Amino acid sequence: MKRLFYFTGYRLSVLYWKGKELVGSSSFEPTEAGLGEFRNYLSQTENIPGKFLVDVIEEDFRNEKIPHVGRNDRNSVIGRLIDRYYRASQDYCYSEVIGRDKKGRKDDIVLLGAMTNPQLIQPWLSVIDECEVPLSGIWTLPIISKKLLKVIKATSGCVLLVSQQVNSNVRQTLFRDGKLISSRQSIINQDIEDISNIGELAEPEVNRTIEFLRAQNLVAVD
Repeated sequence: MKRLFYFTGYRLSVLYWKGKELVGSSSFEPTEAGLGEFRNYLSQTENIPGKFLVDVIEEDFRNEKIPHVGRNDRNSVIGRLIDRYYRASQDYCYSEVIGRDKKGRKDDIVLLGAMTNPQLIQPWLSVIDECEVPLSGIWTLPIISKKLLKVIKATSGCVLLVSQQVNSNVRQTLFRDGKLISSRQSIINQDIEDISNIGELAEPEVNRTIEFLRAQNLVAVD
């Protein structure tokens, strides 16, 4: 049995898998009563190790160029960048070398990412810790979504992956040759009772994202 804690910025869902089959789920509201129900739930169910998945608007990505150096020196440089940009979120940061500059001294291109408001998940993590439930890690949706690229056969070139996890938002994640470049979540005014117009509502957001990516020279004009 596998367990996943899934946080979408408001409520927390707990999902259970047996093999590749989803066999159960429960959701909890971010209220005092909801946290109490979550605490009771963890206390009364089997203590299965879990993973924590986050999908929130409060996440930032940036590309930085750093000298091409050894691992230890690279980690030191990245550590200083994280301290500069994400000092309040240092425990919730991600970094990955995603390429090399083709000009000049051929610097490494590093992706930095962070939850900019980690306090959102603290109440849930506190209950998990209180109930002594082991967590193998905390991931965000953009980071793990690159695993979908092989499934949809889109591992080369620029790919803008558009997905919807909750009715009010769409997420747009840019990949280049299978590497995560950037991701953002946009709010849309979708009727929770009617999802047939998702394409119409998402199109303006996708167009705005493409224009922004072009302005940042992250994708070609064509």
